[in-house]
Amino acid sequence: MKRGSAFLRRHSLPGRESGVITVLVEAGAALIAIGLAILVAKALANQSTPEKESNKSHNEAGGVIFIGPVPIVFGSNRRLAKWMLFVALIISALLFATFLISSGVL
Repeated sequence: MKRGSAFLRRHSLPGRESGVITVLVEAGAALIAIGLAILVAKALANQSTPEKESNKSHNEAGGVIFIGPVPIVFGSNRRLAKWMLFVALIISALLFATFLISSGVL
């Protein structure tokens, strides 16, 4: 038992005393929960309204994948890819700021 508790103390999140990391983890969990709720609500809304065959819908998709600090941006068209690039820049700035805060520079 002592070995396990020492492992947890040694590998605990830095800055836990100040609560900054705890707030960031809770905010991340809340954003994930909100995103899942939006996805479920959208799926249920699309399921309840039948699509007409004459009314063709146009779907667009895009996203950002981070491999380390490098974002990979993709989209079904140029406009969406530009938006995903903007989102990637915002996420990169937030990650950099979080790194600076957790390392004690800021």
